[in-house]
Amino acid sequence: MAHVVTWLLAFISANSLGANGVKLNVSEYYPRKPIPLEAREGVVGSQCYDEMKPGLPVLAYLRRAGGMPYKALWERTFLKELLRDVGDVLICDIHGNAGEVQELFRRSGDSPVGFIVAGYPQQMALVDLEEPVQKSAKKPVVLFHFSDESGKYKPTYIYPRIMPHDGLVLRQYQFWSELPAAPQTRIMPLGYNMHLDFQGDSCAAAKKNALGGPSSRSYNWAFVGGMHATPWGDRASMVSDLLGRRFAAADQLDSKEAFVGQRKGTAMFEVYRQSVFAPNLPGAKNNECFRVYESAIAGAIPVIVGEEDEIQRAYNYHADPSWSDKRPPFVFAPTWADARTQMSRLLENPGELEALHAQLPAWYCSWMHGLQQELAQKLSR
Repeated sequence: MAHVVTWLLAFISANSLGANGVKLNVSEYYPRKPIPLEAREGVVGSQCYDEMKPGLPVLAYLRRAGGMPYKALWERTFLKELLRDVGDVLICDIHGNAGEVQELFRRSGDSPVGFIVAGYPQQMALVDLEEPVQKSAKKPVVLFHFSDESGKYKPTYIYPRIMPHDGLVLRQYQFWSELPAAPQTRIMPLGYNMHLDFQGDSCAAAKKNALGGPSSRSYNWAFVGGMHATPWGDRASMVSDLLGRRFAAADQLDSKEAFVGQRKGTAMFEVYRQSVFAPNLPGAKNNECFRVYESAIAGAIPVIVGEEDEIQRAYNYHADPSWSDKRPPFVFAPTWADARTQMSRLLENPGELEALHAQLPAWYCSWMHGLQQELAQKLSR
């Protein structure tokens, strides 16, 4: 549901403000390091074939008539960052049907081809890729599977049916205890607001924001968002448990203890840059949302609450294989009261807190760099 709402907002933004939408530039905090791509993005329909060149990798965003266009894809900026080591890429926005997929295979010649499939309304279903892929001698080398926040497709079933054994699948969200080894299937971060401008390098942003450590931050913790009920609990109740006193939905807080309130864009990001911890209570089906990654890049340690099996399903595989633990360096707890205890203990033990805080950019950057290298191996000429 969160992605669907995001889709509607992005769609309105892209169509009313142009292809670039509203750019919220936070580059004052980050090095100017542009994405090393000369990719044509969102090339529509048959124009895609006119733009093809021998050896130029092609990524096809597959949507039905009336579906969200590529230019409104919430993960678009994040996708470009993932592709930064590939070089030139042609990203097409084509009609998602069997005939168009087969034509793409035929017209692309020897160029590597990949698919971008999202879980939004009116997007091509993965099961509809089975027939054209199986009929074609050429196979996709990469599949980006965005926004499957409800676990609609079981990876061990669907991916081997639409991808070759040596293919690479990058998907968002984790629901299962295992992922297929063939094709190699990796979880990728959800990314960040497509209007946050990290100059193509959110890893550099994460490293810079971690400088100074937790002791330099203004808030012990912060929650930026509305105080409404969610499938994971009531946000006002969460804040009450973390504060140890009643907090009403209409209240706001701005003190050393915590920030609770509404902010947007760069103002939201700045709050997280000034916070030690960032509790997350998502508004959708999965115990994960963009707040987790936006706060982690800002240098605030995400705090996640849930039953152990829920946390395992949601956060296993959320790291590069070289990372010592399958889980990210977050605070995980069964209840918000227990989370408060853990946060208080860490705040009272600066050495332990600093060690955990220092792991944030190391974890995030190793994960991102690993994905970037794998994509370069699959797509580079």
